[in-house]
Amino acid sequence: MGSNVINYGSMSFSNCYALTSFTNLNPTPVGLPSDVFQGIYQKNCTLKVPKGSVAAYKNAAVWKDFNIVGIDVGIETNEIDAVKIYPNPTDGELMIENGEWELKSVEIFDIYGRKLSQIPSSTSLP
Repeated sequence: MGSNVINYGSMSFSNCYALTSFTNLNPTPVGLPSDVFQGIYQKNCTLKVPKGSVAAYKNAAVWKDFNIVGIDVGIETNEIDAVKIYPNPTDGELMIENGEWELKSVEIFDIYGRKLSQIPSSTSLP
């Protein structure tokens, strides 16, 4: 889910037996109804959250029942001006200018947190 998701409805993911991985980019775990993941054995499901938020998720009701791992999110540089991403919004083509920085990978998510595209680190990025 994206970093702006603030509410999950009752039974939102109940009985989604094929769920093996869930990414939540919100740095703060939101409160969940106790039945939001009903029927899912959460210990067998990986919850990916921002690295700096792992402890908060491990202490949050419902979230703590997942196998929680921290992931890097955002642009990993202190020089944010070195990377330009445009146009925003886009109608399909997205331009990334990275100057002299080496991009390890690029993942593109929609506003709902769904992954739309990924360029793996083994792919040469211009």
